[in-house]
Amino acid sequence: KIEQEIKEDVVKFFPKFEAAFTSGDKKTWKEHLLPFFATQEEVKSYMREPFPRYEEKKPDQWNDAFKFLSDYTECNILRRIDDAKVVDP
Repeated sequence: KIEQEIKEDVVKFFPKFEAAFTSGDKKTWKEHLLPFFATQEEVKSYMREPFPRYEEKKPDQWNDAFKFLSDYTECNILRRIDDAKVVDP
């Protein structure tokens, strides 16, 4: 059941991001889009630097990236930490 809820949340993420992006303009994008990005403190629990930050790209570049990712409908939910792989940048 938890696995299904996670999958549903992941699938809902992309339309929510697109709605936030299209509802804003250059002056309000940061306000609308920042909730979709983790804080540095949150990310450090799961990733090591370097990791992407909102400020590193223009909002329309983030939108393009998320549109690209939303084309992938497969969602792999890790059941154990051993299932994860570390990818060096």
